[in-house]
Amino acid sequence: MNLNELKEKFVIIDKICELSEQFSVDIKGSCGRNIKIKIWRRLNGNYEPDISHFIFSDKQKGPHSPVFHSHASIEDAFREAINHGLMYYDKENENISWVENEYF
Repeated sequence: MNLNELKEKFVIIDKICELSEQFSVDIKGSCGRNIKIKIWRRLNGNYEPDISHFIFSDKQKGPHSPVFHSHASIEDAFREAINHGLMYYDKENENISWVENEYF
């Protein structure tokens, strides 16, 4: 299926992405859990990540709302998702928890 043709046919569509890869990642340690990562291919051929959960720390001022960027490779998109998911990880802090990404 050609995504560009679909977008042209249905002019009301703003963005079409195709699910390219899906990963299940086990985070080890006392705050460990299983998280899911999806990598979407955009019409321009670049990749955008999405992640199922984020770490929330008592040291944060508010919830983490990442803005994911477009990447030339699946590996770079995966790396960005992990970095966002673990941004507030601190092995010395026992007051961290996982928050589900409601948009995943």
